[in-house]
Amino acid sequence: MNNNSPEESAKDYWTIALLLLLIILFFVPGWLGDRNFMSDGQYGAYAANMSPWSNAWIGGWPAVADTAAFLWYPVRILFASLGAGFDAFVVSAYLIAASGAYFYLRVAGIQSTGALIGGAGFALSGFMIAHQGHTSMIHVAAWIPWMFAGVEGVLSSGRRRWAFVAAASVAMACLAGHAQIFFYGCFFVALYMLFRFPEMLRKKRLRHWVVAGTALASGIMIVLPQLLLTWGYLAETPRSEMDYLGFVSYSLPLRQLPTVLFPFLFGGDGGPFGTAYFGEWNFTEMCAYMPFALLVLAIPAVLVRGSSISFYWAFVAGCGIMLALGGTIPILAEVTYRLPGFNLFRVPARHSMEFCLAVSILAGIGFDRVAQATERMRWLVCALAVAATILVIIMLLPAQVAVSIAAKEASITLPTSWIPTSTLLGIGGVLTGLMALVLAVVVPRFASLAIVSAMAFGCVAFAMFAEWRMRDRYESSLLPTPVEAEIGRLLAAESGRVISQNGVFSSVLGPDRVRLQGISSANWYGPLIPKRAAEVLNVAPWGSVSPETFGSASSALDIYAVRFAVIDPGIVAKDNEDRARMGLNGSRWEEFASDGSATIYRNLRALPMVWLTNRWIESPPEATLSKLHNSSGFEPRQEALVEGLASGGSDRPAGNVKSIVWNTGSILTAEVESSDDGFLVFSVNHMPGWKALVDDVAKPIYRTDYSLIGLPVEKGTHRVKIEYRISPGAWFPQLAGGLQACC
Repeated sequence: MNNNSPEESAKDYWTIALLLLLIILFFVPGWLGDRNFMSDGQYGAYAANMSPWSNAWIGGWPAVADTAAFLWYPVRILFASLGAGFDAFVVSAYLIAASGAYFYLRVAGIQSTGALIGGAGFALSGFMIAHQGHTSMIHVAAWIPWMFAGVEGVLSSGRRRWAFVAAASVAMACLAGHAQIFFYGCFFVALYMLFRFPEMLRKKRLRHWVVAGTALASGIMIVLPQLLLTWGYLAETPRSEMDYLGFVSYSLPLRQLPTVLFPFLFGGDGGPFGTAYFGEWNFTEMCAYMPFALLVLAIPAVLVRGSSISFYWAFVAGCGIMLALGGTIPILAEVTYRLPGFNLFRVPARHSMEFCLAVSILAGIGFDRVAQATERMRWLVCALAVAATILVIIMLLPAQVAVSIAAKEASITLPTSWIPTSTLLGIGGVLTGLMALVLAVVVPRFASLAIVSAMAFGCVAFAMFAEWRMRDRYESSLLPTPVEAEIGRLLAAESGRVISQNGVFSSVLGPDRVRLQGISSANWYGPLIPKRAAEVLNVAPWGSVSPETFGSASSALDIYAVRFAVIDPGIVAKDNEDRARMGLNGSRWEEFASDGSATIYRNLRALPMVWLTNRWIESPPEATLSKLHNSSGFEPRQEALVEGLASGGSDRPAGNVKSIVWNTGSILTAEVESSDDGFLVFSVNHMPGWKALVDDVAKPIYRTDYSLIGLPVEKGTHRVKIEYRISPGAWFPQLAGGLQACC
């Protein structure tokens, strides 16, 4: 592609246009009527404003430091500013992924048909389709082929435009949000650079190699503020450390390797034939499906005039599937756990991203090799396809044994048919791939049509039964229910938050729903949960809340201004022991409404978003947390538990807060009228970056009630403002501590 003629360039434009059009048409069923694509808590992030601080969840967090919020992602900003729907934003990831893989193969010297196969293969691979609900994940993955395209373009031609592509794609991948996939992509691109170094040295293209490395480094420098903010914020979250059991969680089991060809062997998420998934939890994370035609085409990429690029991608494919097995291979997992960067992330099964990308690239190269091979070599490829088919069919027997064992463990009754319906789709894909390869050998002029058709069948047959097609999500279901609308109206007038005992699994006032409705929640959904807030509220990363948090002994919900609580009907209906643990029988909770799916209670003890206490007590963190969970003798309305400030105040009432105003989500202003010295508490999480002004004079702030913000105020009337400012430097102490821990 580096020396394309005008005719070849035109062919490229038409080919890539056709590829993108086909992908758009494939997803059209998701746009018909009022259906929406699935979203794993990121529908609200797409619609969020550009404020660096978000009060949407758990007392607020620095959205600018949380990459999962993709606050600065240019594609999100563009689509949102144009008024494009969330579905269009999701589909754009598949268009970016397909075009990136296409152009990588073209700059690597592969003809347009092979590049089309590679681009479509990755965009519609099991990883990309299964993770459609992980919006930030697929957008990061989509830019990784562009990283390789930029690097290969520089190495092959030395042209500056490819250096720009390399730098821009690194920056876009970082801003797209998912830190884990971004890290994996950067690691394997760096490995690609090392792999190509000897060849560049031999061909006297060391300057090209330096330019490519500089381009990648430039991409990192562009997003360095984001990386510094995120790295510093990690210290405030449980992800600052990862134990081994957390690291190997969601490993792909060895017995589920056949799902690479038979994705629904262990049932599916909704299942193409109604069989519920009963494999290792969960289907989305364990999916590494690739069509048989692409897997077989990957073989000649290495065997037929194999190049250094082919060997690299074969290595990546093997590496990806081995790393995806995670704890299934304890020795490899132990070694990986000790590697800096890798040990920050769980879910090894997500390494299927590298496997799917590598197989797609190899398939594109393999098709190109076969198309240019001698007749003898094409027949050899045909023989390999037949042998692979026979091997797959033979391996189905032990695979079915593994399925039976897994079904028994999950108490699932399987159909008694001689060919389980869950394997039919995989068998169809294998046979279709075999016939296409045979046809490509027997009638070479139909090779392109046969291979592309087989790949399309394999990809589409799986994607048509994936979660986005099996689970109906309608736009009307995202609109507030009458109960939610009433609670939103009340909170707009009174300020405060809601909480759902079931977290993200709640159908009423769940964290994603209320974020869309502009209601603040004390739940959370995501990996970078503020650690201290989670400890106070006993909130898990998926938002569920411990029953003890609702009990009368705990002050956690009070200081977080939780005015309404959603209780799962299963909890409500339980015996008096559970009701007692949650205090539902006491005077704290008043039943507000019930819509059949949940019961909503009003918290009669809820504090406002800002309140004034008459005394403050210096208290170590452990003692403060204990008092919040067991508040006997502690009254948060009258006293604040402070870190780093000597005790003060009196028993006389300090005064009151006359007004509270949120401005853009990053500024909270309070008008305070105090008859004596007091201590002002903001129900906002304490994080580096907050600044305080009292009557326009800067004042220090203190960590209060374990996780909130507070500061002393003198007698009189004051205007107090706290503002969150973007400042990577504010996180330098956390950054230094993290680097010290790594060393």
